[in-house]
Amino acid sequence: MDVRPEVSSAELPDRSVTARSAARQDGEVSVRKQMVLMVVFAVILFVMALYVDRRLRPPDTGWFAYAPNTSSVFESHADSPTVARALVWLNAAAVWGLTGLVVLRKGKGR
Repeated sequence: MDVRPEVSSAELPDRSVTARSAARQDGEVSVRKQMVLMVVFAVILFVMALYVDRRLRPPDTGWFAYAPNTSSVFESHADSPTVARALVWLNAAAVWGLTGLVVLRKGKGR
């Protein structure tokens, strides 16, 4: 036998007018979701910057580039495009930081 207390509909909260649904109707995203979006965006930017950084590095021929085995001359990493590589990481950090400021800024109702 199932014995449940009877609850009138007047005692139940109106689900259509809750704080969550009101916030979602305004188009706001919760802070947790914003943080997850920022972490995902950081990972995407990191992978992109890492790819560009790897493409800017000169080829590492090392020991195998001595005269009998190749026609290319060994180039040291001293003349690698260090400034360009630094600018890639600086730009990635700046884009992430500015995006964080826009996404995580306090809205009018907060």
